[in-house]
Amino acid sequence: MDSDDYQTEFTSYLLCGCYEPVYMTIDEKGNSLWHESNKKWKHFSEDMEMVPVDENILKVSTEYRRPEYTIGQFVNISKSQIRGYPTWVQDVGYLDCRGCKGKMNFVGQIDMEEVEEYGEGMYYFHHCPDCKTTGANYPQT
Repeated sequence: MDSDDYQTEFTSYLLCGCYEPVYMTIDEKGNSLWHESNKKWKHFSEDMEMVPVDENILKVSTEYRRPEYTIGQFVNISKSQIRGYPTWVQDVGYLDCRGCKGKMNFVGQIDMEEVEEYGEGMYYFHHCPDCKTTGANYPQT
């Protein structure tokens, strides 16, 4: 499916994401809902809100990049991207879908260095269009 054919909002809990992947289910209206397979950590409460990253922190570039442009983690460039190949900061971490158990598609990544002062690690976003499931994992160095 071409990326222009659909839009999916990706959300994650930053607080939980550093322990293990966080999965969300996309409902018929396109809203992200907590996936029932996620663990609920001791510090998690039902009234926790998802807080969006401040707008305009990340900019869309018109610069052409080949898909493998950010594959090396020690290259001094912006590593936040949509599509392409992931810049794995640890082992390869493609997520398994909690529905069909197949590998989810890599959608993009956000380098936390670009989001917050002294940020580290990389958020990776994955999608299974068949199961309407998204996943995010957050390995750190």
